[in-house]
Amino acid sequence: MKIAVPTENNHIYGHFGKAKLFTVYEVTENASIHQTALNTEGSGHGALVAALKEEKVDTLLCGGIGGPAKSGLEKEGIKVISGLSGEVEQLVFDYLQGKLPESGGVTCNHHHGEEHDCNHHEDGHDCHCH
Repeated sequence: MKIAVPTENNHIYGHFGKAKLFTVYEVTENASIHQTALNTEGSGHGALVAALKEEKVDTLLCGGIGGPAKSGLEKEGIKVISGLSGEVEQLVFDYLQGKLPESGGVTCNHHHGEEHDCNHHEDGHDCHCH
């Protein structure tokens, strides 16, 4: 299993589409965990979906994400758990222990005129929805 988390300063980055770095955790059958960095340089939603697919990611833990990006990831078979905040390693540990929800909704709905629920502003992200 591979879990990707958009990361900035060891914390989850608040906006999937602008993430420049993902921490990827590979969890083996014997429960060992190997961590790598995936540098994406904030290449945009479509390119990020392709990069995570190429990396063979199974699950994305993220903060804010728009509907089209979430749909694109799910279309590629990547499970999305959104609306998260906090320290990356703790979130991954919580996920592996079954302490996170099974999925998450769209948390940055400023794309395509959708309703807004930008609850990730506390980490400095401004999605211009107000």
